[in-house]
Amino acid sequence: MKVILLKAIPGNGYTNEVKEVSDGYAINYLLPRREAIPATAKALANIKIQAATPAKLAVDSLKQAQSAAAVLLGMGEIEINARAADSGKLYASVTRADIAAALAKKQFKAQPKSILLTAPLKTVGRHTIAIQLHRDLAVNLLINIKAS
Repeated sequence: MKVILLKAIPGNGYTNEVKEVSDGYAINYLLPRREAIPATAKALANIKIQAATPAKLAVDSLKQAQSAAAVLLGMGEIEINARAADSGKLYASVTRADIAAALAKKQFKAQPKSILLTAPLKTVGRHTIAIQLHRDLAVNLLINIKAS
C-alpha cells in the first residue's frame, strides 16, 4: 500500500515522503496513529502544493537543528548514575529513555528515538553516543556513567 508519511519515522522515511509499505503495517499501525495517510490522487496533489516552498522549510529546520546542536555541544558530558557491581558492570543497561531523561534535567528535550546507540551501555565509564537532530545533522555526545 502506498502511503504519505506525516511524520519522520526512523527506518521508513521522512515527512511528506511517499512510501510503499505492507498493508498490515499501514492499516494497523501507521493510519490509526495518524503517522501516514493513504497516497490517493487528492493527497498527492495536496503534498505537491505544500512542497512549493520545501527549500525554505528545509533551511529553517536545519537552522533550528544547528542551534540545538550548539546547545548540546555546550553541555559537555552528561552524567548518569546507575546501579553497578564492584566490577563496573551495570545491573541494568542505560537506555535511550534514561539518556533522554538526563538531557531533560539539563533543559534539553530529545526524543528517545533520536538517540542512536551502537551498542547497549552496560558498563561504568565514558561512552560516545549520537543524537540525530535533523536528517542531515547528528551530534556526538559524551555520556559518563557513574556507579551509585
